[in-house]
Amino acid sequence: MEKSNEYIEKRIKWRAERNQLPSLYSFDYSELNKNEKLNLDNLLRDFDLGIPALFFKGEENSWTVVGTKMIACGNKEQVKAIAYSDIKVHTIGDDPYNEFPEVVDKEGFNELSQHKILLRGNDEQILMLNAKQNGKEIFALYNILIMLLRMYDVEEF
Repeated sequence: MEKSNEYIEKRIKWRAERNQLPSLYSFDYSELNKNEKLNLDNLLRDFDLGIPALFFKGEENSWTVVGTKMIACGNKEQVKAIAYSDIKVHTIGDDPYNEFPEVVDKEGFNELSQHKILLRGNDEQILMLNAKQNGKEIFALYNILIMLLRMYDVEEF
């Protein structure tokens, strides 16, 4: 059964609410202020995210947007996005299963890296999703990601 963007958006927001979101660093995308939303819409115009549902602020001007078709992350200079159906591998934090050695070595991950989620796509593209380092947002984002991967019938999930 094909799920509509509106249905998926409601599920994302339902899961967010169950994780006590929105919070200080995570927001309902539709409730962002006009300037911030316009800026993000311009940055995301090349990607078919579906309906952008949630926005997470990360460290040092980094951010993540959860859409109904794709998830995107970036900063003021660079944006990357991946469709949920194209996600091959994911990990949270400091890569305990060594799935991303090139990123961990380059970025200097350590026990303070628990505010990142790493994704690898079928095309080997790597995304680093960001949320604030207080734990609550990143684990809520991870729970939402797992739900979306299951909705899109990604094999490993």
